Amino acid sequence: MHFAFTPYSHYFLVAILLSLTALLVIQFRANFPGKKWIVLAMLAITFWNLCAMLDISSTTLPGRILWSKIEYLSANTTAPLLLLFFFNYPSALFRLKKFQYALLFFIPVITIAAAMTNEWHYLFWTGFTSLPAIPNGYEFHHGFFYWLALAFNYSCGTFAFVRIAKNIVQFRGVYRLQSITLLSVSIFPFVAGLAYSLNSNPFPGLDILPLAFSLSGAGIVVSVAFLRLFDLVPVGRSMLVENMQDGLIVVNQSLQIVDINPAARRLLEPIRLNVGESITKAGDVLASHFVKTGSRIEIEWRSDPAHHLELTTSPLIDPLGNQVGTMGILRDITDICAMRQRLLDMATHDPLTGLPNRSLFYDHFNLALANARRDHKKFSILYLDLDRYKSVNDNMGHLVGDEVLIEVAVRLRSSLRAGDTVARFGGDEFAILLWDINDRSDAIQVSEKLLNALRKPFQLIDGGQVNMSASIGIVLCPDHGTEMRELMKRCDEALYRAKEKGRNTYSCTPLRNTNP
Repeated sequence: MHFAFTPYSHYFLVAILLSLTALLVIQFRANFPGKKWIVLAMLAITFWNLCAMLDISSTTLPGRILWSKIEYLSANTTAPLLLLFFFNYPSALFRLKKFQYALLFFIPVITIAAAMTNEWHYLFWTGFTSLPAIPNGYEFHHGFFYWLALAFNYSCGTFAFVRIAKNIVQFRGVYRLQSITLLSVSIFPFVAGLAYSLNSNPFPGLDILPLAFSLSGAGIVVSVAFLRLFDLVPVGRSMLVENMQDGLIVVNQSLQIVDINPAARRLLEPIRLNVGESITKAGDVLASHFVKTGSRIEIEWRSDPAHHLELTTSPLIDPLGNQVGTMGILRDITDICAMRQRLLDMATHDPLTGLPNRSLFYDHFNLALANARRDHKKFSILYLDLDRYKSVNDNMGHLVGDEVLIEVAVRLRSSLRAGDTVARFGGDEFAILLWDINDRSDAIQVSEKLLNALRKPFQLIDGGQVNMSASIGIVLCPDHGTEMRELMKRCDEALYRAKEKGRNTYSCTPLRNTNP
């Protein structure tokens, strides 16, 4: 095998030195996503240029064919290696499984095999033509497997271009400029491959594709190693968005989702939202607040179990001052709502029995009064006091007394309609608000029902038993007044009369010229 170095040989020597320098630079730089793939790609490019130099320097056709075959060990694997780099830089797009790697390198393997066995089928190179005007010059005529390899390599390049283009769209300012720089250096192999394959080569007989890949690879290495392309703010921002606990959704002016992070998908389950879909898929309430930007709402989300979300929307404004979309931040406020409800319950309910307290009772009274005035209806207030409750506390202890109060609350609630209100005013005193009654006979009927419920023995946790009774004072609104202070005073007077009757009974406040 004989070699004769030509001017073309020196081009490949320079490309080898350039590729080796890029390899050394990248080896001594800190780790970054996709580093192993760019290292493997630069090794393949270096080996490709070495074989191409030996190919162009061979003085015989068999020698040129041999080195051309060896070239394709690198020529058909460089593109997928670079594609894997772009899939992992600046952050991993997705993780391939072993069978996916096998599929990615399937076409390179069969086209390399076709090149190695070309003499058996001539489907990679169909023939060779001598170029007398060029030292060691031969033109290789290409067959099916060559074009298959070329189409595959261009497909890898196209996917890489799409990846870079997405970065250009996603990032702004200097990071967009850096993305454009990376895209520019990646164009060299495309142009060189087309020129060589379509017989438009400005250097007849010279395969310029490995030279173009050397330039492109060196440009990528410089961008990554020195410009630190994407390494800082965008990657940090991407990691922040992807790992933040709050949900983030970005929609365009057509309410189409252009970005959504995993937290937002999780918070909006069971609805599955994806990029490209309309935010209206999440429901009209949520979507309406992406139209009305700069708003904040709380939503009870229909999941299992249900939880509460807070949505805050903000307009996205471009440098020209135009709104180009809306960003929504979703936060799970279920615990906050539960705490808020607990605080509200503490302020408006009795901690022992869970019944409304005096303050909430007065609120319900005002609602009942407004309802009665509007619809010309009546309502009644019953003031209930347990008989001889103090003796239970004194003789059996406060724990038993509390147990009795809790059971009293249960019996009172179960004896009333769902819309009526029973409240504990303190100690052994309870107030009942009966909505929409016709006359005092209705209030008397309810009072008798409550007294019967409380006459039944109280079974204690320790197995003991307590007998209780109660006295009730009754007033009607507006028959006995319309002011809370006035009605409660008359109700207390009626309760006192019931006690005087011997307890365990009721007394209704009399109207003028009537008896109770």
